[in-house]
Amino acid sequence: MKPATTWLMKRWGFKRVLIVNGTISFVSMLSLLFINPGLDYYVIALILFIGGLSRSLQFSCYNSVGFADIPQNKMSDASIIFSIFFQFSMSAGVAIAALLLRASMFWSGNVSLTHSNINVSFIGIAALIMLSLYDAFKLKSNAGLKILLK
Repeated sequence: MKPATTWLMKRWGFKRVLIVNGTISFVSMLSLLFINPGLDYYVIALILFIGGLSRSLQFSCYNSVGFADIPQNKMSDASIIFSIFFQFSMSAGVAIAALLLRASMFWSGNVSLTHSNINVSFIGIAALIMLSLYDAFKLKSNAGLKILLK
């Protein structure tokens, strides 16, 4: 995905890419609900491949637009702060998924994992992806334009 990322951002702009790709990421996460032992391996691979491409593009876009309006003399400080928050958000996502999984097991009375417990986590993460679209919609249509024109 990395070779296409810059072209996509220059062609469509950050806002449009983040919204469309965020929607693809949301759908790919919900597609995980349909994975079961009877599903063809090629379909599973396609779902995982599209989801991976989508997350890669989303991370690259957020990483780029996050620094678009930072003056060069503040870039080092911004990089440190951005890295901290990025790692925190990744860790929080894993923690939330684990909590949803455990809560689902508790509510259903299951001692061991079931397919439906795992699906609750997938739905929860899909909801977080949908929430991230809120920020993308709030972006100005010319967000990050300065770095795309360089």
